Amino acid sequence: MFFVSPFEDATVVVLDGYGDDAASSVFTGAGHRLTRHWHGGIFDSLGMVYTLVTRHLGYEVFEEGTVMALAALGGDRYDAAMREVVRLEPEGRFTVDVRISAMTGTDCCAP
Repeated sequence: MFFVSPFEDATVVVLDGYGDDAASSVFTGAGHRLTRHWHGGIFDSLGMVYTLVTRHLGYEVFEEGTVMALAALGGDRYDAAMREVVRLEPEGRFTVDVRISAMTGTDCCAP
């Protein structure tokens, strides 16, 4: 949390699976105030991408951390495909291609 950090001001990046109205946000923290500069909608969610890839690989819901750890052992075989799913926009934001659910043949919410 910014408020307990030793810094007077900082950029605060929040990446969530599914937030109230945003899955990603960027704030400036200054003094005791946070100012939101932008947010990505609930479908622009890196958490959703991890959940879908996790399910596609045969792991259970909430085993995304395992897949994240396995990524350190992999190569760049799927780099181009993932760059199509998660696109970095010129101004620094990112978007998620919501067709990933169809691409992986999985439902992020099914048990």
